[in-house]
Amino acid sequence: MGMRVWVCIAGEYSDQSIAAVFSNEADAKRCEELFNWTANEIELDSVPVASFPEGMHAFRASIEKDTVQHVNGNDGPPTGWEAAGNGWHIGSFWARDSDHALDIAWEKLCEISPHPAEALARNEKRKRDREEAQKTALEQAEREKQNRAWFKEQSASNRAALKAAGHGHDAATATREALKKLGLVNLDAESTGIPFPWKR
Repeated sequence: MGMRVWVCIAGEYSDQSIAAVFSNEADAKRCEELFNWTANEIELDSVPVASFPEGMHAFRASIEKDTVQHVNGNDGPPTGWEAAGNGWHIGSFWARDSDHALDIAWEKLCEISPHPAEALARNEKRKRDREEAQKTALEQAEREKQNRAWFKEQSASNRAALKAAGHGHDAATATREALKKLGLVNLDAESTGIPFPWKR
């Protein structure tokens, strides 16, 4: 067993903070009496940080019968899965990110479900839906990137044309007005600086 210390906590609820750390119980208890602190005995270096897997995070999930109810960050090292009664299973585990954690929870659901075939089908559909949403998001990001590049090129061309023609008014305003006349803008670009979406 490693060295033990006594951590004194001051305050209540959200105002709690560590007030002092002692190497002996007597001093901690004395301050607990004097200042209305709470003394807690803790073993030093009790969490095996060196053994934690690189690139992973601790998650916690709860399963109720045939449904994954919650997946979120865990407040301590993972301890695995356990049955909690009334059809509930609670688990904590390592995962790369929230999507990976959700996959792990669903794999556990398929393993313990009283209707495994149905659970497996739902899990496969969930994965397909997620992949489709990710693909759509990537395509949207690429379109926005292309639109910004096009607008930048168009603005530069307009500025050059205005300069050559000897016009002194704002080139960006002229660009927006020209795009509006062509029906290429259905969003006021004043707030974003980017007229989007448009068609070419």
